[in-house]
Amino acid sequence: MSVTGIGAWRTGLGPFMPGTLHAPSYHCYRCPMGYKNGPPDCGYACAHYVEQMLKTEVSGPPAAFICESIQGVAGAIPAPPEYFKIMRKILDDNKILFIADEVQMGFGRTGKMFGIDHYGVKADIVSMAKALGGGFVIGAITSRSDVADTFLGPDFSTFGGNPLSCVAGLAAIEVLEKENLVENARKVGEKVIARLKEFARTNAHVDDVQGKGLLISLEIVEDKEARKPAPPELALRIAKRCAERGVIIVGGVGQYRNRLRFSPPLCITQEEADHCFEIVEETIASEKAQ
Repeated sequence: MSVTGIGAWRTGLGPFMPGTLHAPSYHCYRCPMGYKNGPPDCGYACAHYVEQMLKTEVSGPPAAFICESIQGVAGAIPAPPEYFKIMRKILDDNKILFIADEVQMGFGRTGKMFGIDHYGVKADIVSMAKALGGGFVIGAITSRSDVADTFLGPDFSTFGGNPLSCVAGLAAIEVLEKENLVENARKVGEKVIARLKEFARTNAHVDDVQGKGLLISLEIVEDKEARKPAPPELALRIAKRCAERGVIIVGGVGQYRNRLRFSPPLCITQEEADHCFEIVEETIASEKAQ
């Protein structure tokens, strides 16, 4: 719970676990470093600030840096192109492990098998769950062998290595490969993102369309120029009205809970996606017209 950057998820739980530090978010639209535009104008200030943290906020190299390759609940926000290459060099120079949190992004969601595959770097440890079991309960980690071999136990888990979960995980991976679902997520996602960006150009209250593959989001704003977020009630209402028309989306995510997030099944066809996003666009347009 200390690792999450979402304060609401720690309500009533007190301060961070000792030794936990938070690096600045890589969300360029709402840059925590104060830049209006992202790279190259900002020089990847959010990544380079970690160097300052290592000089002033720790008493020795931290054990690890853990990060989602694409922010999930924070709003389906991909990192800018060179972010992880810069971070990887900083981590290597300071002998710090990189843990990629792929619980939401892993197994095809972003149009590649893992989200970090978009950035040309490798993690030392990868955490996985959710899609790994195709809906069945399972979680796992993998790592470089020299990292894994340093852990000698003791180790115990009542449900660890559950045979049924492992079979479900293998079956889910087989379906991903057999039905070419990773590539389907890439192809359908590219067209959906392009469609939503065009919609944003013609709608005064839709901004910052983001995503990779079939993990996509947009902001509902009151003022595009000022990037003033709309109240979360509006995003939640849009999501509810879409659900009433048969399209399930997530409303109220992101820093101001004003983002809509779309994560359709990886097997969705282009025709199904077109139908769904026609409903989404109609709902947003009618809501703002009221």
